[in-house]
Amino acid sequence: MKDDNQTEPTDELDFFDEKKSTDRFTETIRKAQRKTILRNILISFSVSVVLFISLFLLWSFAMEYRKNQAIYDVRLYDSISNPNVGTAGYQVITNGITNGILEYGQYKIIDGKPIDWGEKKLSYSIFGALHRFAGDYSPIQIEKEQGGDGRKYHRETKQLLMEFYHPDVEYSTMINDFPRIANMTENLSAEMAVSFTERVSPEQVRDMIPEGVSLQWYWVASHQDVEDDPHYDQSYSGDSLYGFDHREDLVDEEMFINNIKSGVSKEDGKYYENFNQLFNYVRGNNEEISPNQVTVLGAVITGTPENLLKMKEISIIRTGVLGATTINY
Repeated sequence: MKDDNQTEPTDELDFFDEKKSTDRFTETIRKAQRKTILRNILISFSVSVVLFISLFLLWSFAMEYRKNQAIYDVRLYDSISNPNVGTAGYQVITNGITNGILEYGQYKIIDGKPIDWGEKKLSYSIFGALHRFAGDYSPIQIEKEQGGDGRKYHRETKQLLMEFYHPDVEYSTMINDFPRIANMTENLSAEMAVSFTERVSPEQVRDMIPEGVSLQWYWVASHQDVEDDPHYDQSYSGDSLYGFDHREDLVDEEMFINNIKSGVSKEDGKYYENFNQLFNYVRGNNEEISPNQVTVLGAVITGTPENLLKMKEISIIRTGVLGATTINY
């Protein structure tokens, strides 16, 4: 009896020990589960942060790349177009996740003085698109009441737009602003588009410019047959012209050729087709372009009325058309 009575407490103790052991095991499992859940949350959060930062950096890199490509395309194309127009810095505005706005000022140099030529805005995309915003960008055109030629004015600055006339085309009428220049006061300076009677070399253009007149830009032949153009009997102006700036420190036509080659080498560029067309025309049947293949149809000059009138006496000048003017000071 004594032995039996001693056994019962031992069994009860074993029961409680087993229960405590089970409870401790369960608590250990729960702690391990909580740690696992917390660890998974931290890992997921860390992965999400790294992924977000990586995507943000990738997006930033892609947008920066497209911005630089847009600026490069615009700057390169402006170097062979837009008579006597320069650009004054670029500003970029983010426009949504995949788009940006490229904005820059434009100016003209007239007799050594810069004048405002408005602003230009372009939209570029992370996917490579580059274009102007939808809208009407045509110049202001005022028709004369009693026949004659109407005049085109720049939409933003309201200044006259220069117009050129191709030497291979017989026009029914052409603007001739030399009489108008004769009536201008001497406190003004102006730019003028002079069209030639024949194709000449850049060197010939440089040699014909009289003292007091500044040569600013060369209009280059860029069409195989002007009669292929349905508007061939109309004057040329603005973006329909190709050419290059006059520089005192460089051989102008070599700079022009290098810019064309740069445009042709960039097949994904916005203006590749324009460069390729110009390249094929200028080189003709040759493998490459050389300076003696560049022919000039007209030029942009600037000066005072007195000096601009000197161009009237040059036999190769077909006509002269005024553009922007400014007051001397």
